[in-house]
Amino acid sequence: MKKILFVMMLLLVITNLVAQKDLVTGIKLRYKIELMAADNDLWRGWFVNNKDSSLFIYTGTLRNWKNNVHYNVAQFDYNNIQLVKLKKRNSGTKGMLIGGGIGTAIFAGSFLIPEKGCTCKQLGPEVFAFLGIPLGMIAGSIIGANHKKKFKINKSKSNFNTFKNIIK
Repeated sequence: MKKILFVMMLLLVITNLVAQKDLVTGIKLRYKIELMAADNDLWRGWFVNNKDSSLFIYTGTLRNWKNNVHYNVAQFDYNNIQLVKLKKRNSGTKGMLIGGGIGTAIFAGSFLIPEKGCTCKQLGPEVFAFLGIPLGMIAGSIIGANHKKKFKINKSKSNFNTFKNIIK
């Protein structure tokens, strides 16, 4: 019985080692990408991976990626890239949390401000909490959702290497 179990486990390990892995399996998509090609075509999708002189874009949606819907992964050589814009996934949520933290700091700071010449005691800290936290969250989410990094490649290998080093 132990020999059969050992042989089955050995076969399972061997089949996993021999199986050919695809370039895009097991990758978590972190960046939404807009790529302006050399012929002024705009490509939108998700940044998958990069190699020495090229990058790969998944042109489907994030939901399709999670459901393993097959879309071809587009490959672009640095000679064919003019401009790349990257937006981090969940950047709006991160901005909302930072803005909420700033609003909370304003609320906490309203207790520390002295009375002299200040309307804090007249308005009350509740007003600062009521206004500061939601306004901070709204402003932070708008800023976070609209923030994109631009990289001008312009068919240059050195610019592409700078881009690769930043997104590692």
